[in-house]
Amino acid sequence: MNGRGYWVNFGSAQTLSYWGVPVTFLQVGVLAGWNMIGSLSQPLDVTKITSNPEGIVQYGYFGYQVGGYFVATQLEPGKGYWVMVSQNGQLNLNQSAFATGTLPETSEQPPHGPFPLPPGAPTLSGTIVNIGGVYRASLTWTSSGSNITYRLYRYICVGATDCLGDGVPTIPVYIGTALAYTDYDITVSAKLGNNRAYYFVTAFDIYGQSSPNSNKKIFATNDIINQKAAEGGTGNEGRAIPSTTTLGENYPNPFNPVTTIDYQLASPGVVTLRLYNILGEEVSRLVDGEEKDAGYYQVTWDGTSAASGIYFLRMSAIENTDNRFYNTVRKIVLMK
Repeated sequence: MNGRGYWVNFGSAQTLSYWGVPVTFLQVGVLAGWNMIGSLSQPLDVTKITSNPEGIVQYGYFGYQVGGYFVATQLEPGKGYWVMVSQNGQLNLNQSAFATGTLPETSEQPPHGPFPLPPGAPTLSGTIVNIGGVYRASLTWTSSGSNITYRLYRYICVGATDCLGDGVPTIPVYIGTALAYTDYDITVSAKLGNNRAYYFVTAFDIYGQSSPNSNKKIFATNDIINQKAAEGGTGNEGRAIPSTTTLGENYPNPFNPVTTIDYQLASPGVVTLRLYNILGEEVSRLVDGEEKDAGYYQVTWDGTSAASGIYFLRMSAIENTDNRFYNTVRKIVLMK
């Protein structure tokens, strides 16, 4: 098919001849990711290749010669080239963009291994940073080698989702060679609400080989609360008072050995949060009859010394304004 590149494997070096009508113009359909394309009947300067949509070519064009890949400045007839694009689209190869040169010989040595190993998985870390009073997610990760391009993905966990399942987005929020990124597209305290966001990184080498995903870094609204509290605030400044008193889902769930529990108060009151095992025995008093203002709160439980199994969180709250009583129980699972 015109415009496509193909791998051909021969048992030994050979000379090939081919005939046909000169190809002076091609529109090559490409899919997001790596594509192998062909060329025209004369050398073609890669700077003259256009695309629709514009700007979808990310890292240039890569040819192969004995010894490895190289960045191509022109596409030679009879050869194939790798190109990565950011989204589905079309590449336009036009005769009017011919580079100067002569038609090369039609034979070439096929690419052969061994190919280098793909990059290793990066290690991702991150924190919440205060930039001009706005709290944002700041991510850093380790290098996986030389000539590596990284992709950072973000996924929003809605409601009770524990951020450990599927639903990986197809479009990264960052592509580049840097080892750090501050996510300006999401203000965690404002846009996440009571949901959470997780991030992970993958690494790509110049051969198109990808690493395994990095570890996940999760941020939640309560990370903002903790950061503000560390800076001398309560963590609830600038946030709307909750409309209801609620014990949220713990996350992760199941967990090993630490889990985080969110709760919120619509009015000031006295809060008790206790943990029981399946026999109804009290295991821990996470919040023991404490006076709390209206707002959002978070506690953690470390089950290192506890046995695997089902546990129950019981939250009770007496609101000071009208003595309303709130009581609820949630099941959590410690899995070692």
